[in-house]
Amino acid sequence: MENNLILDMMTSLETEILSFENHPARDLDLAGKDFYLKGLSLVIAVDKEIHPKEVEYLKILIETLEMGRDDLDELLDFGKAPSKDALREVVEFPIESPEKRCFWWI
Repeated sequence: MENNLILDMMTSLETEILSFENHPARDLDLAGKDFYLKGLSLVIAVDKEIHPKEVEYLKILIETLEMGRDDLDELLDFGKAPSKDALREVVEFPIESPEKRCFWWI
């Protein structure tokens, strides 16, 4: 049992070390962070294959943006099969937001 605890701590430490301390999305409000991660999940799933490195990258971003760990599965599900209403919400995120301009035009 103690070995699992150590492994869990090492995994958590690795994620902390790999976090993007200066990531520009850290300054976004909750809605902006949610938009950013949902948009990224669409990009990750666009080829119908979600690779382990993409999942790891998304985990690191979730940690960096101080979002809940439960968000990972929700984001992956969203990327694979977004509902029309949920997709509309992402696409209609206020156009004046700098994160949307950057995300959609890069």
